Amino acid sequence: MTEPTTGSKSGARSRISAVLPLSPLQQGLLFLSSYDRSAPDLYTLQFVADIDGDAADLERRLRTASAALLRRHPNLRACFRNRKNGEPVQVVPHEDEVRPPWAVHDLTDLPEEEREAQARRIAREDRLRRIDPARPPLMRFALLRLGERRCRLVWSVHHILVDGWSLPLAVRELTLLADERGAAALPEPTAYRSFLNWLGTRDRAAARTAWAGLLDGLDGPVRVAPEATGTGSELPQSVRDFLPERETAALTAWARGRGLTLNSVVQGCWAVLLGRLTGREDVVLGAVTSGRPAEVPGVESMIGLFANTLPVRADVRPQRRAGELIEELARQQLAMMPHEHLPLAEVQSASGIQGELFDTVLAFQSYPLDEEGLRRETGGAVSAAQVHSATHYPLHLTVLPGERLEMQLAYRSSVPGAEGVLGRLVRVLRQVADDPDVLLARLGGLDPVEERRILTEWSGTAESGPAPARRTTIPELFAERAARTPDAVAVTAGTTSLTYRELDERANRLAHLLAARGAGPETFVAIALPRSADLIVAVLAVLKSGAAYLPLEPAHP
Repeated sequence: MTEPTTGSKSGARSRISAVLPLSPLQQGLLFLSSYDRSAPDLYTLQFVADIDGDAADLERRLRTASAALLRRHPNLRACFRNRKNGEPVQVVPHEDEVRPPWAVHDLTDLPEEEREAQARRIAREDRLRRIDPARPPLMRFALLRLGERRCRLVWSVHHILVDGWSLPLAVRELTLLADERGAAALPEPTAYRSFLNWLGTRDRAAARTAWAGLLDGLDGPVRVAPEATGTGSELPQSVRDFLPERETAALTAWARGRGLTLNSVVQGCWAVLLGRLTGREDVVLGAVTSGRPAEVPGVESMIGLFANTLPVRADVRPQRRAGELIEELARQQLAMMPHEHLPLAEVQSASGIQGELFDTVLAFQSYPLDEEGLRRETGGAVSAAQVHSATHYPLHLTVLPGERLEMQLAYRSSVPGAEGVLGRLVRVLRQVADDPDVLLARLGGLDPVEERRILTEWSGTAESGPAPARRTTIPELFAERAARTPDAVAVTAGTTSLTYRELDERANRLAHLLAARGAGPETFVAIALPRSADLIVAVLAVLKSGAAYLPLEPAHP
């Protein structure tokens, strides 16, 4: 870490108060910010809240409070640049060099029905407007006047400065700083740089070895979306759902009895669902860690970017049980906790796998925005408070604890069936709540509506025939028909036609070849053929060999 000089030979004061290293996630966000400068930067967090009061007075107090917030936390004044050797650093200007930008929009002249739409448009456009990491401060404020004594505060700040734990802390400080009595009650903040100093003492080589060990044997990235989706430049769509109170209580009690967290429970259920979505039994998902080490005094109240996104590996073979998987993930989390300081890029490198390890992320929000607390501290002036965020991942699951477990899934249209994924996760959680020792094979099935659609709307019809006098097999039924009408047409596909005799002979030849290569009872043979006469030959041949067939769609990604 390089310390700036406080003066020069001429006695002039330096405009820089500190030059600091980057935290692990800051390194990744800085790369993503520079990846495509022509597109919106999705990593802009936005706090929006309605505030009752006189617009002129609110603007004055909030302007003062925002400047005071940057004085209290020097890292919120930081910008990000490269040294001459290419090393990225965060440069903290002196407090007199930075003022948070403000804009005021008076919408009171608009008809009431247009006012809200215009306010939403202004907030959305502000969120999509890029924040240049090299030009401090990496935030801006806007006050929208909606009525005689009703305003809306819009605070947009780059994620590279704060994480999901820090933003509610910063919002609370901002509201207290806007009130002289509240400002006087605020304690002296703990410096963010003490966390960065702690990072500098970590053993990165040991961390790389640990992550390489965890990911050893993984046969490739685990992706739910086509690889050509890029980093994404449009705000994702989102859905929200809740786990009912009874199931939430049951999972909480079961986890507490085993010494586990709800985070591990959700990770396990999410991993099972990813296995269903990708067809894999060895899955890797991204998980957001708090990154706040207990060894750093006062870390729980610091404002900055501590979080990191790191892989979680899960064995979701169908013969395993849910409780076993969840306990294993909890042990994994405990074992990897000392190594959570490593940047994801280095974890990726240590794994030896080409391409992103995962394209789904789970964040368990242990410190959500306390809207009720804000309302109390402001005497009811603040309402409708919410935080907007986005990532470049095709699926991003955010979980918020409560009497009912709340889940928000942000998704991109590039993920097939993404809009139904959250509903499937809720069903998995309910199944585990009812029986934590359930086999994984029984989890993640179709919901009743999907099952009914497949069995009725999509199943088609079949000609009725005489019921067999005994239990028999398809090859036996086919053999009987082929013996009765050997020259009748059995299959027609385009210009190709096969009689029962021809179909039987071709299927027999292929069945003998499959049997010679190990096909038989209790085995599976995958068939990847387009709709054709050859497909029918292959299906019949597999059944004649005694094996079961698994149809694969050749055009599926």
